[in-house]
Amino acid sequence: SRSRPRRGSAHGAGAWGPVPRARAVHMMGARCGKKVAQVVPAKVPEDASELPDFGLTQSYADATEDPRLRDGVAVFLACGAPCALLLLGCSLLGYGMEVYTAVAPRNMDKVGSIFVFATAVCMCGIFVFDIPDPDRWLRRVLVEFVSICLGIAAAVLKGIRYPWAAVLFAVFLMPLFLVEVRRSVCRRVKRKGFYWLICVNALVLSACQIALWVSWMFLSSYTPNGAMWTEQTKAQLRRDSRQIYANVYEERALNWASDCSPEAVAPTDPVVAGLIETACASAETVWFVVWMSPLIGILFTFFLSIFCFLQTWFDLTALPDCTEQESVTEDQLARETSAQVREQDRLTKAAVDMVKYYVILVVTMMMGVYIAIYIGGASVHLASAFMAFFAGAMMAIVVYLIHEVKQVSLERAAEYSAFVKNLKKAYTSDWMRAIGIGSMNVLIPIFLGLDTLRQRARVLRMPQKTPQEKEDKEAERKKWFTSTGERLCRELSAWSWCSILTKVNILGELFLILTLGGKLTFILFSWLNTALEPVDFGIVLVLVFVVGIVMFMLPPVPGSAVYVFYGIVIGKQAQSTIGFWPGVALACVIGLAAKLVACVGQYAIGALAGKNVQVQKTIGVDTVPTRAIEKILSERGWKLGKVAILVGGPDWPTSVTCGVLRLNIPQMLLGTLPVFLSSIIPQTLVGALLTMETGSDANFWNMVKTGATAVAGLGQAVASGVAAYAITQTIELDHEELSRPRAEHEAVALLTERQKAYNDKVAEITKWSVMPSHWRALILLSAAMQLMGGFVIAADFVLFEPICFRKFQITSRIDDAFLDGGLNGNVLNIVLPPVGVITLVVMCIATALHLAHGKIVGRTAMQRLKS
Repeated sequence: SRSRPRRGSAHGAGAWGPVPRARAVHMMGARCGKKVAQVVPAKVPEDASELPDFGLTQSYADATEDPRLRDGVAVFLACGAPCALLLLGCSLLGYGMEVYTAVAPRNMDKVGSIFVFATAVCMCGIFVFDIPDPDRWLRRVLVEFVSICLGIAAAVLKGIRYPWAAVLFAVFLMPLFLVEVRRSVCRRVKRKGFYWLICVNALVLSACQIALWVSWMFLSSYTPNGAMWTEQTKAQLRRDSRQIYANVYEERALNWASDCSPEAVAPTDPVVAGLIETACASAETVWFVVWMSPLIGILFTFFLSIFCFLQTWFDLTALPDCTEQESVTEDQLARETSAQVREQDRLTKAAVDMVKYYVILVVTMMMGVYIAIYIGGASVHLASAFMAFFAGAMMAIVVYLIHEVKQVSLERAAEYSAFVKNLKKAYTSDWMRAIGIGSMNVLIPIFLGLDTLRQRARVLRMPQKTPQEKEDKEAERKKWFTSTGERLCRELSAWSWCSILTKVNILGELFLILTLGGKLTFILFSWLNTALEPVDFGIVLVLVFVVGIVMFMLPPVPGSAVYVFYGIVIGKQAQSTIGFWPGVALACVIGLAAKLVACVGQYAIGALAGKNVQVQKTIGVDTVPTRAIEKILSERGWKLGKVAILVGGPDWPTSVTCGVLRLNIPQMLLGTLPVFLSSIIPQTLVGALLTMETGSDANFWNMVKTGATAVAGLGQAVASGVAAYAITQTIELDHEELSRPRAEHEAVALLTERQKAYNDKVAEITKWSVMPSHWRALILLSAAMQLMGGFVIAADFVLFEPICFRKFQITSRIDDAFLDGGLNGNVLNIVLPPVGVITLVVMCIATALHLAHGKIVGRTAMQRLKS
């Protein structure tokens, strides 16, 4: 291999750090065995002051070959095998219904739990005993094959309780297989070539799946009219699922017509009615997944193709250091050095662009999670799918970024990019660490426990034939963790844990407020929808306009819920007055008017609150990111970045921030107008379609409703991504200007200076090593309870069987029975006992403990300052 040796390695030329131009030329000559009588620094361009060493991850630094036929075949099999497993084992194109029917008996769920446990034990054993040894490929392949088989068996056997488990497991086998192909067959293939292989193969497989599924839906004999999503297909799916309905409820066998249909009579006992409702929803989800699963494979392979296509833009492969010439002149060496410097500049820009790309993706996924919390008022199932997709994608992107780019490359990129420098600062902040703790949850202590066992297993395998080996084994026996675990412990021990756990509590409390705010908003709008039915149409228009403005002014209430509410109320009453479509158009116009009026009201809140210096400091008016947002929003007209921030950002915080920054109101409203197309029209249409008397066209309009909801959610997420891109570009290009002190922010700087003594004292007394034991117990217990409660609520969004909150939409009626989507006449029934009640109580206790800890710390800090 002619790849560049890393600095600091056995073949490198020195430690990491800045390399003078003259020394760089000398080192390059020395590496290639060239004799240079005199180094002439003047020959080297000015941009050669430092030579950063970017490249691929260390595992694939020798990837220098172009793709070959065998590489393409391996990638095709890695992508095609999971698709074939999905189509044959989980869909109607294969034996999906037969598979789910076979695992329908109740005892199969218990067997599935055993296989889940066996899969977890197998994965832990692989980690503890270092079984995936690259030098022993046969053992590695056998162990991985057994693990995959156990996982498939567990997912299938738990298919009735968790219908999506088998589909998701089959889909996520694809990246696992691709990682294995990369580690083995395609190890030496260039990064760009490898991603091109995945892109082409995934696109071909996506097209093949589309052709198969569409052909099957039109030509299948499943029903007389094929297998389109019609009432005939649904009826046939219910008939094929008789065995599933018979086993899904533990007390007795269910029948769709008498227990789950709209005409079924609900039991008088509300608890029994709720259990039957959940069982019917589980059975319905099973046959819906069987019909829907090919679309999941199509979407996954298509998005994988797009993702890998974007990866080909970032070529991080460095050129060799020198040519094969044995001797060169000084001019030749200087020209060669200049070429290397230009190459390193290219690599620097590629690395920085790659980091920006991933940051934009993560922000988009985070906004998608936020949106998923609120579109449940229009489609509960779609909200669950959004939550699962965006949360899983966000975690996958973060893990991929850590794997793809060297840590040292990111550190070097921070020296060349103002944005990466600010990103690195944010990455190491206590807020980001709190987010990491909340995301990883119990995985950190589990990892440390397994790493301890891994160290013990390695010690037992160490030879001790010679005195040196005995000495090494004894030294390793004294260690608790492996080198990886020790690095993690060193990193964690340096963290400010009191500050981090305090922020974990704050994040948990915000999550609870947003969740409860969304649920209460749906209940309030449902009650208003019922109360306004007998009211005159003209009065209804005035009332909903006023109610919408009031709801916009409340921080937890999202704009999407208001737009859906407008569509439901106005659309329903318009069907008996001016007509459905004129009513939808009128609802959209009223929604836009309410949005603009609310923006001005929110702006006024921000302008009044912004007079307080503490509010300005909280917003961060003197920080680079906030000034970048201010610069973008100060632009006139419909600039893309400005529109993306105003449309893609959360309603209340965005407008209030504009008020704090004292931006131009007409220009703010002008930039907000495109929300009419991106959010108001599709979400108002969704609300109106929920009340539309569709008749024989019900299936078509249901598809339109679902599509409009998905378009609105994805459009909001894309707008957030564009906004993130605009902010990163502004920080990168105008960092120097944004960093300069401003006269209008002198009060903020003075407040920061005055609070510094108090903050320093708080930091001093909350050092983990000096904190009293009862302080540590208080903050630890509160954070642990918040994490537990947040995990349960997040699971409630993803799981199709609710465990914390009952599924309730804006079109539901509070007085209706549970089977009809209501709350049985009691608003408190939105919380499912016992899990939901326990979760809320636990999080409330955690909040009280957090407030008590904050009071104790604050009072102690003030007493220490006074003394």
